[in-house]
Amino acid sequence: MTPVIMKTVLVAFHSRTGHTAEVAQNIAAGLNADMEQLREAEVRAYFRAGLDALLGRTCDLAGSITSPGNYDLVVLGTPVWAMNLPPPMRSYIVEHAGELPKVAFFCTEGGGGGNRVFGQMARLCGKSPLATLEVTEPEMKSGTSESKIKGFIDALSQKLAD
Repeated sequence: MTPVIMKTVLVAFHSRTGHTAEVAQNIAAGLNADMEQLREAEVRAYFRAGLDALLGRTCDLAGSITSPGNYDLVVLGTPVWAMNLPPPMRSYIVEHAGELPKVAFFCTEGGGGGNRVFGQMARLCGKSPLATLEVTEPEMKSGTSESKIKGFIDALSQKLAD
């Protein structure tokens, strides 16, 4: 993996089970990026969280949030909940859409919904991503996600070098 030298990158992500966090850590290491984990101010039960995702709701985020405007690229990472964007990532994008520079998206999923979530993210951001990455739970368990993550990092490194 070729680290980005001249450009600054932020990986902002939400993770409830740890899958998205694991992918975020690999991407951040490969891009020499800062990381920001988005946390809900009040953690909800799984059913309620999924329903809120399905209904397109936002939530309050806990802790300080790094300004995405301080970076050349923000990589946004999220799980897929009920085939939709989870409230924590939706809240972050809604709050910071005007500050977002170039963006890239990744998601973790049980087996589908990534393209739908990427469309939701692009609409909320008001821009298209430089690259996208979908990682399924079976790919994570089998280790086949490593080559996909490397390809994503390499694609972003190339685009940032241009």
